[in-house]
Amino acid sequence: MSKPIYIIIEKRTDTALAEEVNKKIREGYVPHGNLVICADQAGFTQSYTQALLLRAQPAAAPAKPKA
Repeated sequence: MSKPIYIIIEKRTDTALAEEVNKKIREGYVPHGNLVICADQAGFTQSYTQALLLRAQPAAAPAKPKA
């Protein structure tokens, strides 16, 4: 099964988000866009969200024709 090209990670704490983003970077993803922090009306942080894109892999070289 292939990896999705675009993913969104949402966590309740900045530390949890950083751990998951670092894990995805090791898997070949790169952060895309800004970090989004959502807060309630009282100003308490509810979630941290980051979008990531799968880094483009170089195309495989075409097979050489047999002589």
